[in-house]
Formats: sequence, C-alpha cells, structure tokens
Amino acid sequence: MKNKKVKIEIIKDVYWEDWGTMRKVFKKGWIGWVDAHYEGDNLESVSGESPIFKGVSDVIWDDCYKVLGN
Repeated sequence: MKNKKVKIEIIKDVYWEDWGTMRKVFKKGWIGWVDAHYEGDNLESVSGESPIFKGVSDVIWDDCYKVLGN
C-alpha cells in the first residue's frame, strides 16, 4: 500500500469512539491535508489528525469527505 497527502473537504461531521463515548473530531466544512492510502491506483482509505483533538488520528469514513486534490 502506498501513501500520499491529499486535500479533502469534510462533508458531514466525523465522530470517533473514545472509551465508549462518541466524540466529534472533524466538523462539516473543514478543509485540509490528510494521508491517502492507495492500493495500486485505487484509493483505499484516508486518515488524518483531528483539528479538534490534537495528536489524535484515525481513519475518516468514505462517506464523510470528498477529495479536492493532491
């Protein structure tokens, strides 16, 4: 799997679980750079650091973002 940076826009709020509590980690409308994970030429997933909780990173679900460029 190959990784590269891509620019995305969050199209709906993103929540991650934190010890049984769902925490909002990206707000709708946020635009920024994240890590894109490719298998060949296919984008498999993206992951990034939350702008709300610094130092916390995880996968961003496919239905929560759109790719703007690389």
